Amino acid sequence: MKKWIDEGESGNQQRLPSIFMAHIFVAGGAVSESEREIDLGGARAIPIDALPHSDYIALGHLHKKQHMGGGNCYYSGSPLQYSFDESADKGVKVFDLTADGVQNLKDVALSKGKKLLRLEAENVPSALHLLEQYPDNLVEMKLLLSSPLTSADTQALSAQRNLVSLVAEIRMQDELQFESRKGLSDEGLFTAFYRATYDSEPKEELKTLFLSTVAELEERS
Repeated sequence: MKKWIDEGESGNQQRLPSIFMAHIFVAGGAVSESEREIDLGGARAIPIDALPHSDYIALGHLHKKQHMGGGNCYYSGSPLQYSFDESADKGVKVFDLTADGVQNLKDVALSKGKKLLRLEAENVPSALHLLEQYPDNLVEMKLLLSSPLTSADTQALSAQRNLVSLVAEIRMQDELQFESRKGLSDEGLFTAFYRATYDSEPKEELKTLFLSTVAELEERS
């Protein structure tokens, strides 16, 4: 990389004001969840001191808008959010390149496109209420569950056009206590497992389905 940079710099014999543009990963840059694996043991990371002493360094590749090192060295970032961990604060840099270097440098915000948003809810009704408040966003919903989603819950959530990702998390008891299950029936084992996993009692139809499945498998064996 240094070889190519030096070759480009050699063409500026008069040392005129210049802009350096590159689609590279500069060491120390902050990545987002949408980026592919871009640094294998540092082999493809370019140290910032390898960059030329240009009046402005315009970097591409990383999706997060960020300032690198000192001077006018920036990743402008992607024009849209590509993952939920990226800020919605998207924009471009505009400036004049004059005989005295960079002048009138400013940020111009980009406002088009749907914003990505992460939300969290304690239950399905709360999740639906939150989704209704952000109809123009694309939402990743973290849902804290104490029991599995019912078919009605799933249908209600699937009907929300702005919900693009659902992360379900099962809340566990703070302390796990040992309890012997020796001698328990199939129904008792299933109930104990369900309680330990969801901290609630299983519904009768779910137990019936489980027991009928066990009976069918036993008959086949």
